Amino acid sequence: MSAETGKLRTAELLPHPVRGPGADFRVAVAAADYAFAAFIILISADAFMFLGVHSFLWLAAYGYIALRILLSFRRFLDFLLRNLVYLGFPALALVSTIWSDLPAETVRLSLQLIVTTLIALFIGMRLAPREILWITGAVLLVLMAASMANIGGAIGPAYNDDGNFMGIFLSKNAFGHRSVVFTVTAVFMIFLLRGQRLVVRIAFLAGLAITAQMVSISGSATAVVLTLAMGGLSIAVSLALLPRIGPVIMALPLTLVLATSMILLIALRFDPVGPLFDALGKDATMTGRTILWEFGIEKWLDRPWLGYGAAGFWTHPAHLNDIAIYQARYGETVHGFHSLPVELLVMFGPLGLVVHGAIALATLGRALRASGAEGAAAVWLLVTTLAIYGMAMVGPQLHTPHSVALILVVAGGASLTPAPRRRGNRPALEALTRPSAV
Repeated sequence: MSAETGKLRTAELLPHPVRGPGADFRVAVAAADYAFAAFIILISADAFMFLGVHSFLWLAAYGYIALRILLSFRRFLDFLLRNLVYLGFPALALVSTIWSDLPAETVRLSLQLIVTTLIALFIGMRLAPREILWITGAVLLVLMAASMANIGGAIGPAYNDDGNFMGIFLSKNAFGHRSVVFTVTAVFMIFLLRGQRLVVRIAFLAGLAITAQMVSISGSATAVVLTLAMGGLSIAVSLALLPRIGPVIMALPLTLVLATSMILLIALRFDPVGPLFDALGKDATMTGRTILWEFGIEKWLDRPWLGYGAAGFWTHPAHLNDIAIYQARYGETVHGFHSLPVELLVMFGPLGLVVHGAIALATLGRALRASGAEGAAAVWLLVTTLAIYGMAMVGPQLHTPHSVALILVVAGGASLTPAPRRRGNRPALEALTRPSAV
């Protein structure tokens, strides 16, 4: 048993002693689940999309998760009932079929969201936070190394039409998002996670160095700002949560610095945003984002209570002319409002904010409560979730199926599912729900 994760290590995932009939099979299943988690992080990261095989890969993932749920149905059902908060978003998407003008599109997207959530919950059931951290870090390290190898376009398209670097990812924004998550993960692997070998720390340090270099030529302002901010936040939150004296040590100097900075900014009438935009080659609309937000709010006010339903706006023929105008101005990649709150309001009205907010609070709350028992892995989940939701405020994240952002938030939160309360002597149910079950 791992003292830090509270879950069983790979070799301990199965009933002990690992001998007797069926032991080899259960060991193989456990190993396959770890490989499946890595596979899902890989294909959901929007990497190597130019190969044109992602549809087949997701079809294989759907098949595997269906098989695994059938093999451990009662255990998974029990786990599901303790994580209903994460099913709220796909359930709302499916219910929105009732008022959607495009019910077929709404059902299709809803089913994809349901399967994506089930996959994430299954990963959370099988893996501890430390193991999710490790797998996420390893996969992203490989993807960052592949992006560096592709800097000259040897593997596939490396730059978008504006000359911004996107590595082996679908877009510069996708590259920027993965860079931020990798930066947070690398900081924990190098400095904060105990028991790491020197070679592992060196590998992630090298990955962090090449990621910083690639971010500088990506043209993604979000990546530049949040890579620096979240790297520092990882250290700050760890100091605050891991040693008990941390909050006291940090509170006074940080409060003084922030208060002094605000007073000086007000006194000097300094605009910090203008020079930042100038340095990053952006304008005050953040490359049209604020204009898209205004467009989205305008459309939401046309249907303020329930919105247009999942997939009910961007594929609607009545809106194609309006969308074409923005695509002509900002590029063909404009197929969302680049803001999670605006997207949710247009899709579901205020109810969308409530349901997605519940997901965020569930994962953040579990990570915060587990920071003492789970250590650095829980703090990593806390900071990663903050980073993901921070990026979602100005990017297309967390509302689409097959999204690595949604999978990490749900899987991470599910991996910290509180143990069920015992009600009498129920040995049969306990045998099905213990971590060692297949």
